[in-house]
Amino acid sequence: LKDLGVSDEQKGLIDDMLKDLRPAGAGGGNRQDFQNLSDEERQKRFDEIRKQGEERAKKAEDTAKLILEPKQFERLGQLRLQREGVTALARADVVEKLGLTQEQKDKIAKIREASRGDRGGGGGAFNRDASQEERQKAATEARERRDKVNADILAVLTSEQKTSWEQMQGKKFDFPPPQQGRRPGGN
Repeated sequence: LKDLGVSDEQKGLIDDMLKDLRPAGAGGGNRQDFQNLSDEERQKRFDEIRKQGEERAKKAEDTAKLILEPKQFERLGQLRLQREGVTALARADVVEKLGLTQEQKDKIAKIREASRGDRGGGGGAFNRDASQEERQKAATEARERRDKVNADILAVLTSEQKTSWEQMQGKKFDFPPPQQGRRPGGN
């Protein structure tokens, strides 16, 4: 919020907005519930959760427009792009602003799909029985794979699109590291 120059009044309004946007319940069930569903039922549940998330995101954006000054809202959008990284290239608004062709969108989708199957097995950094050294090695390997995927995706863009992408992100912001036990957003 510091980078946005948010006033105390705005901060209070943002806190209220975040409380209002929290989903009711704990995300629609536990892991066991999902495992007991058929593939079709599971996909339907994921689609419902995604749709609810999209609705909350739209409501948050509309509310943020009312709370923040135009320059603050613009910076918020830049920070969001920085946090999301190349995953933002799947968003319709980003695709439109960059003028991605269907061929580029298809190439990016193929790179993402290939990366999903290339995550390695055994739990890596998240294996409870792994030593600290094994976890660090797995985390380093995961970061290297992610960096390669990011570079491959950015290589799909033209030089003009890369320049636009950099400009859309604004001044670089160093996000604090994710808190222990929380999953980082983005790439």
